[in-house]
Amino acid sequence: MNTKNQIILRKIYQDISNNIKFGCDKKYLEIYLVKSSLEKITSYEDLLKIIFAYLHCTINIVFERINSRLKKDNFYLLAEDNRTLLQICDIIEDLRSNLRNTSLNFEFDKKYSSFLAEIRPFLQPTNGSFLPYTLKTIKISKYEPIFVLVSYAVNIENVEDFDNLIKKISLDKNANFFCLNTDEQLSLLNNVFENMLKEDNKFKTINTDKFSEIIDESTIKKFRSKTQCFRHASKDSLLEREKYSIQQKRFLVNFGLSVIDALLDKV
Repeated sequence: MNTKNQIILRKIYQDISNNIKFGCDKKYLEIYLVKSSLEKITSYEDLLKIIFAYLHCTINIVFERINSRLKKDNFYLLAEDNRTLLQICDIIEDLRSNLRNTSLNFEFDKKYSSFLAEIRPFLQPTNGSFLPYTLKTIKISKYEPIFVLVSYAVNIENVEDFDNLIKKISLDKNANFFCLNTDEQLSLLNNVFENMLKEDNKFKTINTDKFSEIIDESTIKKFRSKTQCFRHASKDSLLEREKYSIQQKRFLVNFGLSVIDALLDKV
C-alpha cells in the first residue's frame, strides 16, 4: 500500500473516531476483527476493518431511525441524519476510489448500497429533508458484515491466456477482470465458460482428470445456471441476485477462476 492510502486511512479513522455522530458498539468490531486485532492494531487492514465497524454501526443507527419513521408513513429525515449519511457516502466513495486496485479493495453490501443510492439525491447538507414516498424499509444486518474485503483464493497460472480471453469476450477491451465488481465478474465468467466450452449449442466434453474427476460438464452447467442472473437485467434476475450473500458470490468467483485456469492449462 502506498503512502497516500496510508495517510487516507489514518485520516478517516481519526475523523470518525473523534466524531460524536459515529458510534462503534463492540459487537461491530467483533464482526470485522479477530480477537487479537481487537486488542492491538497490527496492520492497515485492521485499521480499515475498524473503519468498517464504525461505518456499519452508524449506518445501522440511522437506518433503524428511518425504518421506524417509514413504518409510521413519516418520510422526513432529520438534519443531523442528513449530514451523517452524506459524510458516510463521502467516506465510502473515498475508500472505494483509493483502494480499488489495492490489496484492500472491498465490496459494500448490495442491499445497503442500493438503499443509500435511492435516498442520496434527497439528502441535504444543512437541513432536514423528505425521502421519496416510494421508499421501503430495509432489513438491517446486525450480525453479518456489510463491507467485505475482496480477496482471491486463486492465483491464476495462465495469466496471459486468461487476460486475452477476458479481452476477447468483454465489451470493454481494456477490462481488468480484478477491477470489476463481483456481479460483473460472475457475468463475465459465465460468458467465458460459454466461449470455451459451448459449440454448436452443445457443451464439449472436458478432461475430468484435470479436476481429479470431481468436476465435469454437469458441474460447469450448474455453475452457469446459478450465475445466469448476473448476465441479465430483468426484474426476476435482479431479485435472484439479491439472494446471494457477498461470501457466496466470492466463492463462485474463486470456483470459476479455478476451473478456467485448469482448462487453460495445456499440460
